[in-house]
Amino acid sequence: MGRRRPTDFIAWSLYRRAWLIPGLALLVLLVTSFASQPPVQGTLPPTLGNEQATNLLEARDEFVAQFPDRRPNTSGANDSAQWMRDQFNTLPDVSAVTVPTTSMNPETGKSVSLVNVEARLPGRTRELVVIVAHRDSATASGRGSDATDQLALLALAKELSATRDRRRSYLFVSTDGATLNGGGARALGQRLAKRGGVVAVIVLDRLGAGGELRVDASPSGHYAPPLGLVEAARQALGSEGGSAAAPGVFAQVGQLAAPITLREHGQLLTQGLPALTITAGDDQLADNGDSRATAARVGAGLRSTQRVISTLDQVDQLQSAGKTWVGTSSRIYRGWALKLFIASLLVPVWVVVVDMLMRHRAGWNLLATGGTIARVMIAGIWSVAALWVLTAMGLFPTAGDRPPNPSSFGDIRIAGLICWGLLTYGGWLVARGPDWRRQRFASRAAATSDRDHAELVGGLFTLVVLAALALAISPFAVLFWAPMLHGWIWLCSRRVHSSRARAGVWLLGFGGVVGALGVLAARTDVGLGTVRFAAQLLQTRSVPPLLVLVLGAAAGVAVLMLVAVTGRVAHPALPHLLGYLRGDMRTLRSIRGQLVTGAARQLGRVRSAAGHAPLRLPARRPSSTRELPTAANPSAQPSRTARPATRTAAPVESRAQQRERERLEREARRAARDRSTTR
Repeated sequence: MGRRRPTDFIAWSLYRRAWLIPGLALLVLLVTSFASQPPVQGTLPPTLGNEQATNLLEARDEFVAQFPDRRPNTSGANDSAQWMRDQFNTLPDVSAVTVPTTSMNPETGKSVSLVNVEARLPGRTRELVVIVAHRDSATASGRGSDATDQLALLALAKELSATRDRRRSYLFVSTDGATLNGGGARALGQRLAKRGGVVAVIVLDRLGAGGELRVDASPSGHYAPPLGLVEAARQALGSEGGSAAAPGVFAQVGQLAAPITLREHGQLLTQGLPALTITAGDDQLADNGDSRATAARVGAGLRSTQRVISTLDQVDQLQSAGKTWVGTSSRIYRGWALKLFIASLLVPVWVVVVDMLMRHRAGWNLLATGGTIARVMIAGIWSVAALWVLTAMGLFPTAGDRPPNPSSFGDIRIAGLICWGLLTYGGWLVARGPDWRRQRFASRAAATSDRDHAELVGGLFTLVVLAALALAISPFAVLFWAPMLHGWIWLCSRRVHSSRARAGVWLLGFGGVVGALGVLAARTDVGLGTVRFAAQLLQTRSVPPLLVLVLGAAAGVAVLMLVAVTGRVAHPALPHLLGYLRGDMRTLRSIRGQLVTGAARQLGRVRSAAGHAPLRLPARRPSSTRELPTAANPSAQPSRTARPATRTAAPVESRAQQRERERLEREARRAARDRSTTR
């Protein structure tokens, strides 16, 4: 009969049984899914053909020649707004006004005046369909220009105004500030959210950019575009030769986990409005959106928009799957069920970590471990706060609470990085404290002892608690957190012996972080600039600030676990100080007595110099004058206060000897525990 393997530090059987809860959550996700229904086709065929698109492009050229520089807060931007308002007012039943607003320039941090143009076409009901296109450009040379869609707004308004029986009202908006992270669209979203009754918002974004015509239904904040609106737009684009394919399931989940979009419909979604974008260009406004426009492509975009409007006119209510959803070609999965499944992924780690704490807490100094974890969490939060303070001081660019545009990245702020690095390092030094002790173990057995398991298990427990907080803030973001927790459980296992293996497991735990960066890279297409873009998302508070603070605390705990993995143990000062106070009360009493005696003697000298009688201090009680019983005098009685003559002072144990003795005692207890378990 072979020798039985010793019990591992982790209860793997309990870990496997805990996976039953994620399995049940997955079953709920599958049961609550439903089949996707094709949207109702509009009865009115599109009327804008390629001939109208050709005329539109000719009018576009005249518009660009008249207003070449339409940067926000310039005379060209204001004059083009007045021109658009006058053109809308020439149409029957259309009333247009200019709406001034303000936004912040992310490069300078100063307020900029913007002008939106809103043209209203009334219908039989108060329900509103909004069609939006941005008017401004990023540079005087035309980068980010979208003049084609300005003339498209006029063409669509002209066709709809010729229709006598309009079921819903329409609002055509020429926004300003799209090159300033969507400032005009943000102001529009706030006004529409107060009004209510918005059925759909269709954003036209650079139909003449020359790319494939497609639907951008990226989520933003806590919302995703409505299912029925997205399906209607994809069906309409497919009828005109555009892309009707939906992203993969993992791509959609990644978008929900990182709900960042640079398009204007993202500013509308954050206000809870049903919005999406029909586009043929990139989302960074990196080039001129009018340079490669053709009549066929622009005509297809116009007819697709007309098909979506016709579909919206036929239905009373769009198909809905909740605030968030994930869809395939045949099934739609509800967002709340997906959140439940993501939350259930934390349960196995939680169960195992609590079990380790309950079984092994007797041999650990949990007070010391808690003090260490609390200090590194404060250091991580301090690092995030320092980044925000430096941004407010102007050492880093700012974009308010809107995602920055990667195409507008300036030079790296070296001075800001140096200041932030010094502040972060200073916070780490303070977190270490005056009594931080590190010791590298000399052997593998010592490196896998219980000494560093307290920091590892305590760190895992803290990470699970922080993940639960992140679950309340941004549930889908925990999807990037779960791989780290399940991977770092192996750091506490006795099956991972060598320091290289433990360091490898620690690095594999960052698979979720790499996945998050991969999602951002696929969304923004900035390559190596993804890390910088992610840092700016945290810096500019595009990510919820509370979530950023939780991430900072988790980063501090991750550094502590790296220290524990490499065989270095941290001892915080506060628990040791409390131990000294509990164990050395006699020393404190002796010090107090010496202080009282010295003060009394000094007062006596003062009284003697003044001619007063000196103070009489109480005499110290003598130990004893009686002899101890010996062979020569066996009748002598020992005093109670006298010490035996044969007793010698105990040798003072150094810190190194004390730590070595404690380590040997723990190894002996663990060996005895393993023997009893094997029997």
